[in-house]
Amino acid sequence: MPPKPLFSAFLVATLALAVEAYGKRRAVQHPRPLTNPLYTEGGYASLASVPQGSALELHIATSVSPFELEVVNLARPDAVLHTQTLSSSPRDCTGLSEAGCRWPVTTVLNVPRNWPSGFYAARFPTAFGTRNVFFIVREDAPGSTARMVIIATTNTYQAYNSFGGRSTYPSNSPQRAHSVSFERPYHDNRGLGRYPKWGHPFEEFLARENRAYEVITDSDVEDPQILRSYDVAVIVGHSEYWTLAGRQSLESFVDGGGRVAIFGGNTMWWQARLEENARRFTVYKSAALDPETGRNNAIVTTNWFMEPVLRPENLIIGSSFRHGGFTNRVEKTYGYTVTDAGHWLLAKTGTQNGQQFGAEAAGLEVDGALYNCTQNGLEPDGSDGTPLNFEIVATVPAAEGHGTIGVYTTPSGGAVFNAGTQDWALGLDSDAVVQQITRNVLDRFLSGLQAYEPVAANGVRMRELFNCPLEGTEDKLVPGWRGEEGELAFSARCAIEGPTGLELTGGPRIRLSRNVAPTGNAMNPVVTRFSVNADGIGGPASALFDLVTLQSRASAVVTRAARLELDPSTRSVRLALFNAGGTVQARTSYVALGAGWQPVEIVWRSPGTATLRIGNGPPQSLQNPTAGQSVTEVLLAYDQPALTGHLCVDALSLGLQ
Repeated sequence: MPPKPLFSAFLVATLALAVEAYGKRRAVQHPRPLTNPLYTEGGYASLASVPQGSALELHIATSVSPFELEVVNLARPDAVLHTQTLSSSPRDCTGLSEAGCRWPVTTVLNVPRNWPSGFYAARFPTAFGTRNVFFIVREDAPGSTARMVIIATTNTYQAYNSFGGRSTYPSNSPQRAHSVSFERPYHDNRGLGRYPKWGHPFEEFLARENRAYEVITDSDVEDPQILRSYDVAVIVGHSEYWTLAGRQSLESFVDGGGRVAIFGGNTMWWQARLEENARRFTVYKSAALDPETGRNNAIVTTNWFMEPVLRPENLIIGSSFRHGGFTNRVEKTYGYTVTDAGHWLLAKTGTQNGQQFGAEAAGLEVDGALYNCTQNGLEPDGSDGTPLNFEIVATVPAAEGHGTIGVYTTPSGGAVFNAGTQDWALGLDSDAVVQQITRNVLDRFLSGLQAYEPVAANGVRMRELFNCPLEGTEDKLVPGWRGEEGELAFSARCAIEGPTGLELTGGPRIRLSRNVAPTGNAMNPVVTRFSVNADGIGGPASALFDLVTLQSRASAVVTRAARLELDPSTRSVRLALFNAGGTVQARTSYVALGAGWQPVEIVWRSPGTATLRIGNGPPQSLQNPTAGQSVTEVLLAYDQPALTGHLCVDALSLGLQ
């Protein structure tokens, strides 16, 4: 039976009141952002870059109306190329960082064919002063006017852009945006993004040097063909965010004989994605948050060196922020110290080994490589993915080790130079050494005279000599190692092959691990060699500890494969093998270390024979029946509180048998 009309009206009214009350509660719980006047005026372009002879839509909001629009090439900002009188009004973009401002088109700019490729701005007045629409003009026939191209770091510009209220920062904040739109003005530098700090001083240097160049953007590099039109690609300042397609394009360029000159730092730190025709920038900065994890691990937006990507950036660029880090954060304290004055990078600089330069250029974030200090200079360790023929010519102390300046070559004639510092361009105005290194790189790379100098790996994944000084670093932890450093030091009394070795002392425990499989390519079989001097150690038999452990790490899960155990009371060692379940399945008999330095060799196989050999003594053998095991890292430990004295370790290496 249908309800009576009066009762129906009552139901409708009650339902309406309930809906209204629910809406009010929802409004209280999730209030809409209040309009921020700073997000009501500005401008953006419909494309990050536009070829000569094409059209570009400009979206402008301003309370100054009518207004005069002026277009300039930022290399020559005093020369106005185009003027136009337009009308507009303020439009709100508060809370629309992800969706985009969605402002209407104010005008269409037809870019003449005679405007040279470069960085451009369309400037106009607002209630908050002059603002700019930033865009790139690229050559419609790439490579026709210059053999060198600058890659504008528009991905990084957008990652830091907070117009509308949110950016992808702070990286550890749950409030950060995971995706932001290019359809909004740049909040920094009156709409110019990060161009003024690094791009402009580099352009000024090129102008003084009368060097020709063209400009493209990060999104342009997604096209695998575009870099092939050039001999040299240049990255300046801060190019932190790279997509898989962009990186593959750069790698293909180098493999094909192209040269890359990086005058920047913290390069290729995050993998990102460009979506919606390159108008949306996405970076979750976490594999756990990215919906592509488990579906397409190759494009997961985390650090390149982390799981599940496992594609360290230094495989292509030669160094990484994770082995450099922050430096000179409070004040300019450190410059670069020359380590290879005879290298062509330092030709005509007049520098000598040990001399410092580039205090203004060294910071704020620097990239470094893991290396050994040898009689032949600084030699890459290789365990982090840095090419073994990466030639290091200067270093600067940093939080996670040392920033490095270096170069490597490829068999095809390709090469990568990496200054490894954000602020390199800031030294181009006044530092003669920074200027000359830049000239040397550009002259050599443009001439194509690259000599390939291979370095044989000989199966070695890691070689740690403990000779490089740590003075000036912000953290005491040995670069490349993670964990608890306790009372460790580099000392002369613990050296066998150089000026210092690693001295381990009782007290706070020492547990340091080192990854030897940066791309996830675990090892089997493994040979481990090092030298040990136990003359200074003491303690009861109950203070038995695991000095060196071979193990695998997948995410937070650690699986042991083999362990060298040391009894301090008798100064003897034995080898233990683990099965797949993590239980010790066999041990050798104890072998005395003897007095003085003793070389130790451990050979491990899964399945197969594992051996322990001390000095020239006979090998102690065990059968490992467990198949499918592998090794990705080594653990160095000294973690018994009952230990007395000290233990010396030097010249530690891991590699394939």
